[in-house]
Amino acid sequence: GGLYFAPGLWKYGIVNGLLYAAGFYFAYLAYRIGPYLLSHTITGLNFVLPISYGLFFLHESANYMTYLALACTLISFFLMVCNKSGAKEDKGFSLLWLLSALTTLFSTGFIAILSKKQQAAFDNQYTNEYMIITLACSTCFLLLLGLLAERKKLKQTFLKGSLYGMGAGLLNGAANFASLLAMMLVP
Repeated sequence: GGLYFAPGLWKYGIVNGLLYAAGFYFAYLAYRIGPYLLSHTITGLNFVLPISYGLFFLHESANYMTYLALACTLISFFLMVCNKSGAKEDKGFSLLWLLSALTTLFSTGFIAILSKKQQAAFDNQYTNEYMIITLACSTCFLLLLGLLAERKKLKQTFLKGSLYGMGAGLLNGAANFASLLAMMLVP
């Protein structure tokens, strides 16, 4: 029962860590500089990518409910985009915002695809090791990015960011644990 880091596992974990870090950073950027509702709507469509990959490239089976869910998702997206009522946000559209939202969408969608490929390549083994590599690499990428971006106010950022980061990490861990429990309960 110990950990074993198979040689081929590293490439999956490092790329997944980079995708995870990119998704996290560009989501932050999209929410900060663009309209929140639309940013959240676009980045929330990330699950469509692995479903589409499974259907079209892996030829996985689907029933009418899968297609209905995808259709409802796309319809809701267009309804949210076309909705002109409600409170207006001060933040507008920009190319940087759009690229940030789309980068988040694709990076987080590709995380699920890459994880599926990793599981297929290693016969559903080394999932703990894969996540350790992913999270360690993601931490390193985000730390490096943070040091570069916040180098002028590093002490203040570290003090305030550490508390927020620990809280966010604990909540993220709890959410992941709840997802694992839910997946074990689904037949």
